[in-house]
Amino acid sequence: MEEKDSALREQGMYRRYAKIFSRYLAEFESNPVEFEPLKRAAFLAWYELTEPPCFSGVSDLPENARPSVVKLLERNASNLDREFCWMLAYYFDIARFAFPDLDSHPRIRSVLESTDAGAWLTDPTAKERMPGRGLMGEYWLSVFGSGTA
Repeated sequence: MEEKDSALREQGMYRRYAKIFSRYLAEFESNPVEFEPLKRAAFLAWYELTEPPCFSGVSDLPENARPSVVKLLERNASNLDREFCWMLAYYFDIARFAFPDLDSHPRIRSVLESTDAGAWLTDPTAKERMPGRGLMGEYWLSVFGSGTA
């Protein structure tokens, strides 16, 4: 694992994902009605903490990555689509610690607590929407392929 981690670091993989993450946030902030960049940023912020970097390729996101995502989610909680809600509920169910300071973000906390973490299983077209959506799409395709969380 250490060798793969070193190789990914030397190849600049972690820096690339940090830049991608920052671009996603900038894209969303410039067009806050298009949620795809925020979906991808939320995924990366969560994924960095839930999988070893040598497996995910994601590490060294900006220090404020998760708090920034949570603040944007809080600000936009009432506008999140069904897909985003079940994605977030799934992430929350697996790793609550990836969502810092939820007590001071009641709107997104309410979304997370009121959405079934298994709702992805009942979204009939979710799998077909995942190709071409970067690492987030690849991850979800693997989840759909396994049929279980």
